[in-house]
Amino acid sequence: MQTNLSRSEAADIANSEMNLVLLSLSADTGPVLHMAEGLGMAPASAVYFNANALVATEGVAVISALFAKLRKDTARRFRIGVFGTAEICQTLLALDLVDHAWLCHATEDVGHMQFLSQQSWSLWQLTPRIWPGLEVPFSPVLTNPAIRDFGQSALKFRSPYLASFTPESVDPVFAVTARNGASLRSGPGPGFDAVQHLNTGSYLFVKDIENGWVRVDLIGDHLVDGYVLCGDLEPILGDVSLDYPPLATAFDIAQAELAADQCTSDHGALNPRLYNYNATTVAGGRDPVHWAASFVNYCVQRAVYVGTNNKWALRWHETSWGWEVTGAVQPGDIAVWECRDGSKTGAVIGGYVGFIVDVIVEDIMVLGAHSSGRLRISKLPRTGLVRGVFYNLRSIRRAHRQITQTPQH
Repeated sequence: MQTNLSRSEAADIANSEMNLVLLSLSADTGPVLHMAEGLGMAPASAVYFNANALVATEGVAVISALFAKLRKDTARRFRIGVFGTAEICQTLLALDLVDHAWLCHATEDVGHMQFLSQQSWSLWQLTPRIWPGLEVPFSPVLTNPAIRDFGQSALKFRSPYLASFTPESVDPVFAVTARNGASLRSGPGPGFDAVQHLNTGSYLFVKDIENGWVRVDLIGDHLVDGYVLCGDLEPILGDVSLDYPPLATAFDIAQAELAADQCTSDHGALNPRLYNYNATTVAGGRDPVHWAASFVNYCVQRAVYVGTNNKWALRWHETSWGWEVTGAVQPGDIAVWECRDGSKTGAVIGGYVGFIVDVIVEDIMVLGAHSSGRLRISKLPRTGLVRGVFYNLRSIRRAHRQITQTPQH
């Protein structure tokens, strides 16, 4: 049933601190579009439309046509988001019919985990659960630090239903993978009371690991609910911090991250630690390897330096970070390339940044992000074409030592 908002109801919503609007989508887009426009949303804000109700009856092609009509009729007066399955979200994003994707919790759907690992979603609804002490059912929603902007219209908005992270505090998401589920215990060991059974496939937030037991948060409010045996879980988004050596340099940390990446069992999947890297950066462009700057920034911050905090690789050059190396290059120096489309005169399509491992004549061996979603040591030319991208080395940077916080080891 469609419900039209009165002028006063729309004004109440528009003047509230709410920054997310989710409306049901029907085959007749007129009433729902009228409802969305009646909210008076700011141009930068998003209205999400729930496509799940139509999946069974209409199919992806019809839903795509409905969103195409919404896109045309709104003339981009506000941003459009979709709430739905991985197939729906991925299809509409690829067709540029939506600006944001809110992935529902249908983890059994084909392609769900693959789409989740691609990190092109803005919001992810976790499996429903009960709010402790209140016996109230709810579904926590996770924001994506790789994107950050999910169409929110009020920065002052706060809600226990929306798990938000800062660069300094990212609780990775793990899944229960033990065949018979896992026990949530009151302490780190089998001798502690089992306070709850967690079903296979359940998601939870991980704080840290203590003697093979993981301290977990079940609902995303950054509070500890108990302990789960580490072997019963696998990382989905993010991972716990590695045990870096005292006074580790950014290059030390990068090498430790590479070693951890190579130990990951599923080499066909994205490194779940991308989630940690992306959480250290905010604004920026879309580079050919979109998380390259985030990885370097993560390593620099963990070494207690000041990074750029920006997802745009060229910012390492444009801000004159550290100092420019004009003499002998050292392993661990940071190389920054400008990337152009197809040739030296092609359009600028972003940049790339990584840690120098070695220099071989005119080629640089660089440790950094790879388009496969994993960390790699790759050979890049100072100037030249690689797989359709023309690389032009802009500068090589070396860090000024600048303590920003107490080292986290």
